[in-house]
Amino acid sequence: MSLSDVLNALLLPGLDGTGELFGPLVAALAARGVSASALRYPTQECLSYDALVARVLSALPPAPFVLVGESFSGPIALRVARARPAGLQGVVLAASFVRRPVPRVLGPLARLGFSLPAPGIGLRWILAGRDAEPELIEGLQAALRQVSSKVLAHRLRQILSLDAREDFLACPVPLLYLAGSQDRLVSPRVGVRLQRRRPDLRLVTFPSPHLVLQRHAEGAADAIAEFARQDRSPEPA
Repeated sequence: MSLSDVLNALLLPGLDGTGELFGPLVAALAARGVSASALRYPTQECLSYDALVARVLSALPPAPFVLVGESFSGPIALRVARARPAGLQGVVLAASFVRRPVPRVLGPLARLGFSLPAPGIGLRWILAGRDAEPELIEGLQAALRQVSSKVLAHRLRQILSLDAREDFLACPVPLLYLAGSQDRLVSPRVGVRLQRRRPDLRLVTFPSPHLVLQRHAEGAADAIAEFARQDRSPEPA
C-alpha cells in the first residue's frame, strides 16, 4: 500500500499532553481530505515514554495512517513506528528531537516543578513567539492548567534523559520533519542533523517559534497532506 492512500492522521501532543492545541491543524487537514484526531495523555498520572507508547498503540486510527509527533511526542511516534503497527505509512516529527534538546537552564524545572499558571511572557518567549495571538496564549495556559505540575516535571525529566537515536535510525517508514527557524526550545539545526543521519527524511522549515503546528497550521497541513499522499515505496530490489 502506498502513501497515496493515506487519509488518516493521529496527532500526538507536546508537553501538555492535552491535544487541545491542535484545533486549527485538525481543521486545516480536514480541508485537505485528511481525517485527523488528537490523542490525550493523562493529566494527573506520571507515565514513562514506554507507558505512553503502549497507550498510543492501543489507540491507533483506521489504516492506513500517519503519526504526527509534536515536540515531546516525537520519540513516542518513533517507538510506535518501530513496533511496525499494521497500516502505519509515515511519521511526522514537528519541532521534535531524538536526544535531550532543552537548554540546561530548564533542568531545575524538572527537579522543582512548574509554577502555574504559566506567565504569558514566558510562553511567548519560549514557545509561541512575541507576536502570537492572545487566543493561542490563552489556549496554551488553559491546557497547562489541566496538567499537574508533578506530571509536567516528570515529562521534562523524561526528555532530559532521552535517547531515541536508535529508534530514529531504525524507523521503518518514511519521515517528515517540520522545523521552526525561530525555535528557542528545539534548535532548527536538529532537523538538519537528523536529515544527515537519514537522507530520506524530508525537511520543511517554517518562519516559526516552537509551536509550528499552531503558528503555521495551514502550511503544516499542506506539508503533512502532501507527505501522506506521496508514494515513497522503496524501489524493488
